[in-house]
Amino acid sequence: MDNNTPQFKLKKLGADKEEKQAELVAPPSAQEPEILTGSQTEPAISPSLNTNKKSALRLRNQKFSNLQDPVETSTEELPAKPPCPQCKKPMTSLSATICINCGYTKKREHVEEEERPSWLQAAAISKEALVCLVIGLIMTLILTSGKTEFLRFVIHHFNILVHEFGHCAWSWMMGFQAFPAFDFQHGGGITMTFGRKPSWAIAGFIIFCIAGTAFKYRKYKMIALGLLAICAFNIYSIQSYKYASVIVYGGHATEVIFGCIFIYRGLTNVSVNHVVERVIYFFLGTFLLLDQYFFSKSIMTDAVRRAEYIEGKPGTLNDMVKLSHRHVISLDETLIFHLNFCIFAAIATYVIYVLSMRFYTTVEE
Repeated sequence: MDNNTPQFKLKKLGADKEEKQAELVAPPSAQEPEILTGSQTEPAISPSLNTNKKSALRLRNQKFSNLQDPVETSTEELPAKPPCPQCKKPMTSLSATICINCGYTKKREHVEEEERPSWLQAAAISKEALVCLVIGLIMTLILTSGKTEFLRFVIHHFNILVHEFGHCAWSWMMGFQAFPAFDFQHGGGITMTFGRKPSWAIAGFIIFCIAGTAFKYRKYKMIALGLLAICAFNIYSIQSYKYASVIVYGGHATEVIFGCIFIYRGLTNVSVNHVVERVIYFFLGTFLLLDQYFFSKSIMTDAVRRAEYIEGKPGTLNDMVKLSHRHVISLDETLIFHLNFCIFAAIATYVIYVLSMRFYTTVEE
């Protein structure tokens, strides 16, 4: 066959094309040896290769080098993770409170100093708490303004329950059997107390229970110290024969204490499922505190209200009158003492809130 015929030329072109495709898909070992220089890989290309073959080899080697290059990692040293107090293995992070190795939960006493909020952060009140406080305070001022007699009459029964519960609780703590009740004949409430002398069996059992609770929560120093202070106060009151004054004043004091507890729960937002609960806490707390303030002020300034209070119910005197007679002081001095107690309790509530935020919480990331 003549080499110049068209059939021979077509057969030659097809053979050249197949040879080029075989060279492109051939493995690196079948081609020219590669020279490694630094981090790049370049083939030793023969001068006989054409430009298209050089480009194809360069692209193929670049793909292989991208797949084989290791992933660059940061050389910065991470801070050491704190060890678990139980299994001694490192925690997952600096702020971790649960160990994934043994399930240990970091307690409040293990909170490090750098994790705690500063005193300024602990003293701050959140915007949500301020809004709820303002709403609750407005509701309280509406009820105590004197223009909502029916609503005040309804909520006043809550005051009666707290007041009589206070008399009953302090009676038991002082060693007397007592039971609270509503006074359907003359209005208000009454606490029936039995016995003339305190029973050390009753008082000792209650003191033992309070001390046991303090021991159980000894890790929380503020709670434990507060409970132990109550035990010491009980013993001192019984030994010094001041138990009668404590029982009489216990009604008004319990109203103030309950008001402070409600305000504290509204501030801390602990175990609150809905924002409405915070409004209710602030409303009840401010209402109990301001009600005691307006109660004392009305007796000191209103002559008619003072005369009615001094007269009392048939056969019994009101609490403040009993205290003034027992300690041989004027009624005004007794009411001033009560006002000072209300102010002191409100300030103590905020101080306890700041301390609890400072030592029993961590900074949110």
